[in-house]
Amino acid sequence: MAKSKKHKQIERKSWDAFRKYGLLTIMNSFLHIFGWVIVVEYSDDGKFKEAYPARTCWRGFPEASMTKAYTNVTNMLAKDIGKLTEDVKEG
Repeated sequence: MAKSKKHKQIERKSWDAFRKYGLLTIMNSFLHIFGWVIVVEYSDDGKFKEAYPARTCWRGFPEASMTKAYTNVTNMLAKDIGKLTEDVKEG
């Protein structure tokens, strides 16, 4: 996806990527502390519909889900470490 027209430091990403890398699960595990969650809805054919914050009674995810999310985030970091290092240098 393209850089934001307003801010060159922001690169828009899809909800699919946010989920793929395990970030949605990790963020939701944190939000569960407060009884909140980010809901990402898809149509029956797998196309993104909408995302929104919501209240939930859930607290946490099964260990297997968290392990998968942490593995995906670690793999993403390993793949993108050069870009992340450059981002920090550029400020």
